[in-house]
Amino acid sequence: MATTVTTTGRPAVGESNALTWLNGWIRSHKQLAAYLVVALVVALALFAWSFLTAKTAERSAGRQIAQGRLALDSKNYPLAASVLSQVVENFSGTHAAQEASILLAQARLAQGQTQQAIQVLQRSAPSRQVLPSPDLRPARRCVRERAPAHGRRDCLRDCRRRGPVPVPPCAVSLRRGAGLARGG
Repeated sequence: MATTVTTTGRPAVGESNALTWLNGWIRSHKQLAAYLVVALVVALALFAWSFLTAKTAERSAGRQIAQGRLALDSKNYPLAASVLSQVVENFSGTHAAQEASILLAQARLAQGQTQQAIQVLQRSAPSRQVLPSPDLRPARRCVRERAPAHGRRDCLRDCRRRGPVPVPPCAVSLRRGAGLARGG
């Protein structure tokens, strides 16, 4: 970008003071400016490399998942389990590995290996809390009153949406954040 200077030595009207200051700083700190530019280029190159390798890994895992899904659909459970377990191990931490772990659990269940299926699912989601009972659910915020049954199931009314919130038939605690109590 060319700099236009008037006869008095001041910058032309179109230039900002910040640009003038930056230009002066770069001229007085040439070595430091060069280091900063090199560091910025290296950081951008690393970011681009990371992004491209992640996309490549997702595509490769997607192809292997398709093979595993095909084996699962054709009821070749040992092959499906082998391919999907490789995806879970090789691409851990990706969305493809999560999908492969669910499919691997399905393959294990189809083979009658329920304990292994449970272990696969627990490894894929260790931070998620498993509720101890299917009839125990956390209460939503602002749930206040028990609504009458509409012929299908008991419901709670949500104070924000005014619509019914389906819950299993059991006692409800009215304390805030208490959740649903066990009972019948």
